[in-house]
Amino acid sequence: MQSKFDLVIFGATGFTGQLATHYLLSHKVNNDLRIAIAGRDVQKLNALKESCTLKPAVIIADSTDPETIEAMVKQAKVVVSF
Repeated sequence: MQSKFDLVIFGATGFTGQLATHYLLSHKVNNDLRIAIAGRDVQKLNALKESCTLKPAVIIADSTDPETIEAMVKQAKVVVSF
């Protein structure tokens, strides 16, 4: 089974998550990577998405809800958590 995303950045709207997101999504070398950002606040995630040069997919996942975490992980080859 092929994963939908190569990389998911979980906790993307926090301080270090934003730094990692902007870094990864502002370099043309990463055009082929399928990247998603994840967290619990859809408004913050969408605002972060709009601030990026390359537009990532958005996944809603909350660390207090195991079902959302499982759904996120099933879509990714790699998940980094900030």
